[in-house]
Amino acid sequence: MKMSDKVCIGMVNNGWVQSQLMVDIIHIALMKKSHFDSVVQVANIGLTTRSRNVVVREFLDNTEAEWLLLVDSDESLKPEVFQLLCDTAHDKERPIVSGLVFGAFFDNDGQLRPVPTIYKWTKKMVCNRLTTSQSTS
Repeated sequence: MKMSDKVCIGMVNNGWVQSQLMVDIIHIALMKKSHFDSVVQVANIGLTTRSRNVVVREFLDNTEAEWLLLVDSDESLKPEVFQLLCDTAHDKERPIVSGLVFGAFFDNDGQLRPVPTIYKWTKKMVCNRLTTSQSTS
């Protein structure tokens, strides 16, 4: 990410945000040489994916930031983690970066176990999706 690039932090919530996240965002905004630009907050309109699309539209239409960082309102975002994500992002080599987030699922024994939500984006997957969607249109 270029030194002059700015980041909009976007989130979907139901009217509440974990206080630690807000403390973290305040610290990020006060950091010297911060890439922080603004916060876009959208009320959940049912499907989380639909609500996140509204966040993206608000980001594109109403901010000057070059980057969008989506966070869940029940997470935290330490300033050093924000800075690491900014240092890692690159408009050509790494246009999408993510922190590791865990989901929880019950295994066959009924035990709740954490599962990392990791996605791999490859050109082959993108081409397959395009081919599939084009053939059904």
